Amino acid sequence: MNNITTIKDIKLNGWFTLKDIEEPKENQVWVRNHYDRATKTYSITNWATQRERFIKANKQVFVDFTF
Repeated sequence: MNNITTIKDIKLNGWFTLKDIEEPKENQVWVRNHYDRATKTYSITNWATQRERFIKANKQVFVDFTF
C-alpha cells in the first residue's frame, strides 16, 4: 500500500509519484530537487524525461511503491 506524505518531508533526490499507483511507469516517477526561496516551491524532475516542475511544499505525494 502506498504512503502519503508532503513534498517537504521527502529527502533531497527522493523518489515519489503524484498519483496513487502500486507499480508506476518510469514516466510517472519524480525526483525532488532544490527549494526555491523566491517562489516558495520545490523543484521536481521527471525521472524518465528530465522535465522540471515546481510544486508547493504542502503538495501531497505518494512514496513506498515498487519501481
